Amino acid sequence: MSESMNLRPYIITEKRLKEVSLHCRFLNNSNEEHTCDIIAASSEFILLEVGVKVTPNDGEKLMLYVDQLGRLEGNSNQIGEGVCLVQLKVSPRQQKRLSEKLENLNENDEIDSEIEKPIINNKLKRQDGSSHNCVVTGVSLWGMYVETSSQLYLDEKVTIGKMVGFVKRKDNKGARIAFRAGEHQNAMSRHFPRVSSLFTRNI
Repeated sequence: MSESMNLRPYIITEKRLKEVSLHCRFLNNSNEEHTCDIIAASSEFILLEVGVKVTPNDGEKLMLYVDQLGRLEGNSNQIGEGVCLVQLKVSPRQQKRLSEKLENLNENDEIDSEIEKPIINNKLKRQDGSSHNCVVTGVSLWGMYVETSSQLYLDEKVTIGKMVGFVKRKDNKGARIAFRAGEHQNAMSRHFPRVSSLFTRNI
């Protein structure tokens, strides 16, 4: 068993972290964008599983973008191969909001959608050129959740409205679509609410 695997239970207990399974995008000191998974979190710390090749250095400043938790900043502490602990830079008010969000995560690690109403009448275009009906029920900084009967496969490139992304997770209702790598205006725009205008509106 690797050192990082041995340290995880200790860190989760010691820092009083909640075990979760959340997708995350982050920017490092070099302004390079990478994806990773959050395996535990609290209002002060985030435990990231990032992969050996992109593990941040000790003390490196990171900007995190998390579907369910929003934008977060902090400094990394490498604890093993492909795993680091991020100490968050948050005000007492931000800590309170973050605690509430973590408490409100359901058994699927989901929080209510960031859009008030599902965006219907959309077409999902697949790599083979076929077009399928879909309903966008959630949009965030990272990507979107779509309900569709089309049998998508992981990492498949799809287009919905003017948005391009890749299938990252699937369930019996639909799939989570991650925005195209490098499209910072999609993943990190401060004008996030405008993203919904890129879809067909409800009729």
